[in-house]
Amino acid sequence: MRGSIKGEKKTACGHAVRALYLYSAMADVGYECQDETLIGVCRELFDNIAERQMFITGSVGAAADGECFTCDYDLPNNYNYSETCASVALALFSLRMMQIDRKGKYADVFERALYNTILGGMALSGTGFFYVNPLEVVPEHLKANRTLHHVLPKRRPWLGVACCPPNIARTLTSLAQYIYAIDDSAVYVNLFVSNKAELKLGKKSVGITMQTRYPYEDEVVIEIVNTQNAVFTLAIREPGWGKIRLLTMNGNSLELKRKDGYIMIDILLSSDSTIRVLFEMEAALVCAHPRVRADVRKLAIVKGPLVYCLEEADNGKNLGALMISAKTALKAEYDPTLLNGTMTITAGLGLGIYWSRGQAEKTAVAADCPGMRRNPGDLRDCKGRGA
Repeated sequence: MRGSIKGEKKTACGHAVRALYLYSAMADVGYECQDETLIGVCRELFDNIAERQMFITGSVGAAADGECFTCDYDLPNNYNYSETCASVALALFSLRMMQIDRKGKYADVFERALYNTILGGMALSGTGFFYVNPLEVVPEHLKANRTLHHVLPKRRPWLGVACCPPNIARTLTSLAQYIYAIDDSAVYVNLFVSNKAELKLGKKSVGITMQTRYPYEDEVVIEIVNTQNAVFTLAIREPGWGKIRLLTMNGNSLELKRKDGYIMIDILLSSDSTIRVLFEMEAALVCAHPRVRADVRKLAIVKGPLVYCLEEADNGKNLGALMISAKTALKAEYDPTLLNGTMTITAGLGLGIYWSRGQAEKTAVAADCPGMRRNPGDLRDCKGRGA
């Protein structure tokens, strides 16, 4: 951490995994000891990471040398380290901060890290792993450029430093603690994952069942069994990437009462309740902060919490020559035959323009395909090299 405990701006630094484990411990100690100074430092560190040192995929650690944080807005795409374990550690830190402050922004971060980097760190088969997760890979450059020695074009069946595979496993097996948070008088719904749970609210229990095909579809149905007449608030996270567009209870529309990134619903009925949530989840183009030099004039395609990946298997070589207009229509379509079923996004493309030496006119580089097709980034490398 750069900056003293008092007075100076706090900036995350050092080995990304170790730093985030340290910050998680600091948050635990601050919470248990009610040390507001230590909690304040953790808030500043989290904001620095989430707003200035985190990639759009929820990965952190820009530099391979030291596997570390560097400085604000230093977010390269082709040689960033972004260790899988660093995203696991970021999820742990975010979880602890959410336990302290009950703000949706913390769940936004661990959701983005989970869907894009943690899940992407393991192959669909469960037998291949990424240690580092750069946002751009050109396979033929990796053999020739030793500065990219840490970047892999494909997942490995095992890793010499084997921290990432068990870290992924323990995160997925402990997912329940990320889905819900509980106070004596409130249940916070942080992740939208089909599940059935019995939650303790003080001395009473409440049964909750969640059914959804999120993040591919925009609907979440929550059924509450409240046989013990518990009176509590159900807080449903409204993600930072999009609003809740419709909320109903037992078929009746509810007013959207927003607080700290959640929609608050008072549960006063002893009978069963069914809550239906619909999100704004259109595919969209997003840009980085203008101070991120590596992303100037670049756009990412997202849908809900998923960041999409452009691959050579679908779009041919020289992906960097493809261009897209900010006004381009994006078509999302579920393909049940692709990678056990996934949501794809297709977009019309333009032409890359370059100056040819000795010519007074610009030359257009035509792409090899009629449109760009993208798949969720966590499914990258499942069809071959080049992303």
